[in-house]
Amino acid sequence: MKIIVCLGNPGSKYENTRHNIGFMVADRMADDSGLKWQAGVNSHFIRLGEMLIVKPMTYMNNSGEIFAHLPEFPEPESVLVVVDEVNLSLGRMRFRGSGSDGGHNGLKSIEWSLESRKYHRLRIGVGADEPVTGEELIDFVLGDFYEDERELLTKVIGVAAESISVWEREGVITAQDRYNGLDLHEAKSSGS
Repeated sequence: MKIIVCLGNPGSKYENTRHNIGFMVADRMADDSGLKWQAGVNSHFIRLGEMLIVKPMTYMNNSGEIFAHLPEFPEPESVLVVVDEVNLSLGRMRFRGSGSDGGHNGLKSIEWSLESRKYHRLRIGVGADEPVTGEELIDFVLGDFYEDERELLTKVIGVAAESISVWEREGVITAQDRYNGLDLHEAKSSGS
């Protein structure tokens, strides 16, 4: 069984924020499959083939707590964490087979709970054209996407959902080769 942990913050206040792109991808997978979310301990989940897709219902900083409530503790290599990445522009994504948390509190919590950095991650770009730091960064990731980003956002969510199925079937190397160089913003621009 592969575990896909899609990060976000619970509650309608955060529903459309950049920090919640993981939840958006999970919801797209549920919608596409016609499955309804089931309530777990501090989580919502669906089973899709050999995948368990989980949305932690703790706040981002405590995302890793969900592993204590799974039927069995997973091998880190069977876990894919779907997370926002402010250092990538909207329209880009990056798979990694391991690595650091990059300062992301949700990933810090995952790493602490798994006691490993060897889990896989799909970082989905939510960044702006200009870098944001400090207090502006918090406001930015907890802010909604801009109206002129909505069309691209919908495309990104669909491609990310598709990429997770590729990861599950063919592995992280194939997913990296297929999606890490993809720029959906360019694809949109060149088609106009």
